[in-house]
Amino acid sequence: MYYFKEFAMDKKFDEQITNVWDLIDTPSAVYYRKAGEPINQLFMAALTTDTWTQKLAAAYDAKYGAGACDTAVAAGNFKNAGYLFIDGFLKKTTDYESEGKIASKIVVDAATPVIGFSPVSKYSIGAEGTYNKVKFFNNMNGFNGYAYKFYTQIAKTTDRPYTAMLFINYLSTAEGIANYQEGNGVYSTNNTVQQDIDSLLNGFVMENYADVKSDWASIVKLLEGYN
Repeated sequence: MYYFKEFAMDKKFDEQITNVWDLIDTPSAVYYRKAGEPINQLFMAALTTDTWTQKLAAAYDAKYGAGACDTAVAAGNFKNAGYLFIDGFLKKTTDYESEGKIASKIVVDAATPVIGFSPVSKYSIGAEGTYNKVKFFNNMNGFNGYAYKFYTQIAKTTDRPYTAMLFINYLSTAEGIANYQEGNGVYSTNNTVQQDIDSLLNGFVMENYADVKSDWASIVKLLEGYN
């Protein structure tokens, strides 16, 4: 299954975020889980790869003018636009103890404008759910959010391996994924069930440790400096 993480704000506020660099310039508070969240470290690390630095540079120039990103990268002595974004974004954001609480206690019914980053599934659906109280900024110039895979495993010590296999197979069906997900933002990796998965993933940074493995230790050390 794919889990989507997105930026969200209570609908009662008028602010719109259309460019990822707006997340740094916004007067609103931005909550982002930094410490103790390896998935978010992978998200930031992915932004330093060629694909996403090019998209970030293009978004920066769209916001500030042609050539502005190269000037900012050189002035700050950054390796590329990804590191420029990480520096500004992590200095801007406020850490919090859990992404579930960012969604339920910080974003929803906030007294002042607040943007929070968390799995979409942290917002409950239904008539009394919190999902319909927020707007998601998932159509931004630069990137739309982060998508990572959630794996199912069978313990080798189980005495019911075939039952476990049947359950995993059920989760891959349309009925199974619909019953499993706590809210929106959880999608089947089975493209015969989730036929629009490619379009849903468009613009989302994808979890791919292989792309950052060679620089992983130095990137983690860098990120920890912003905790």
